[in-house]
Amino acid sequence: MKISSSYAVAGVVGVLVGLMLPVLAAGAAPTDSFLRSEYEVMGASASNTAAGVLAADREPQRDRSGRKSEFDVGGDEDHESQGGDRQLGRKVKATLLSAVLPGAGQWYNGDRNKAYWMGGIEVGIWGAFLVFDHQGDSWKDSATDYAGIYAGTEGEHNDAYWITVGSFSDSDRYDDSRRREARALQEPYPDPTSAADSWQWVNDQRRQEFWRLWGDAHDSYDRRDYMYIAALINRVVSMVDAALGVDRVDGSLETSVLGLDMRLAVDPGLREPRARWSFARSF
Repeated sequence: MKISSSYAVAGVVGVLVGLMLPVLAAGAAPTDSFLRSEYEVMGASASNTAAGVLAADREPQRDRSGRKSEFDVGGDEDHESQGGDRQLGRKVKATLLSAVLPGAGQWYNGDRNKAYWMGGIEVGIWGAFLVFDHQGDSWKDSATDYAGIYAGTEGEHNDAYWITVGSFSDSDRYDDSRRREARALQEPYPDPTSAADSWQWVNDQRRQEFWRLWGDAHDSYDRRDYMYIAALINRVVSMVDAALGVDRVDGSLETSVLGLDMRLAVDPGLREPRARWSFARSF
């Protein structure tokens, strides 16, 4: 009787072990409900497996490829989108700052060396503008004073008058030219030049010297006007560099052409300015 009972018990145990072996071999873990019950009953002394299941409940659900489940809301994509919005906002701000004052966008990005260079170039441009403008005024005053001495002109006049003075040896010849033109066009004769506006050069050499002074004045004005273009170029360069500098940590510029990675690192230091161009290709 005892022998038969022991055989019965051994048989039951064997059946249970046979049923559990496939589960254990497949690495099946205890059910989540059982583990949650264990954690609720035992608390902090529960097994690590039970605590891990509860921690997993708080993480975003992901599939086997590591991507989040379509039922998970408000995950990494939201953070990436917010990060992209912040980067875009920084680029817009840096660009606008450089549009107002070249170098301000670089200062905002933390690139102090470029900020000094851009700002210094801007100051130099407007300093040159003032210098050329003053030179033009000075040469122009010298030319008109010269005409007053050697051609007998008086008073203030516009540029068209001074160009006429430099083109004709005296006002009588200018009036003759106007009459010939009116006759050719069959128009009424124009009024002659008034006594206050009349002139007569001492000789042609003096007239040529007036032209030289007048030309120097307008050359200075032309160089002054070029400073507008230089200021515009400096702003465009500063704006583009400031926008790119938001993503550029070390002040370098990176791009890829035909599978070749190119990187330009510029260090416009005041003492030792340097530039380094490198190429790389992955195989």
